[in-house]
Amino acid sequence: MLARVPRGDERLAEPKLLGWANLILCFYITMACGFVCWNPEPGPPSPLICAFTHLQNHYVERLYRLYLYCAPMLFYGLWKVIAPLIDPKSKEKVQFVDKSNVVKLMTSHFSPESLPQNFGGLFQPVPIQEIWQMIEEQKPELKASA
Repeated sequence: MLARVPRGDERLAEPKLLGWANLILCFYITMACGFVCWNPEPGPPSPLICAFTHLQNHYVERLYRLYLYCAPMLFYGLWKVIAPLIDPKSKEKVQFVDKSNVVKLMTSHFSPESLPQNFGGLFQPVPIQEIWQMIEEQKPELKASA
């Protein structure tokens, strides 16, 4: 995701960009906990509870927001079940976003230069091959400065 940030706009301390980094962190933790804590027995959705417990215990106040864009109704239903088990501060950071309000919401929290056009931004995607080519071109300079 950092490759999506326009050149010269690498200010990860800026809250609008911090949201992207934290969103990636949250998805990573959710996936990791989903596989580690999976419980095949019937009961509460343990991977989600595990993920939020991990976030609350180890990444206190690190999450800026969690946007669930066009999430299936199943996710919304699961959220209603596990929401009472989550810390209120963490709970208010989770937002379900649909196509009708995505542009308004995303442009209010992120700089338009870092948002894709379908979210109301100005960002022009760069093929990953071009990014790798830029990295390869900078390698000799990095080795010389080290």
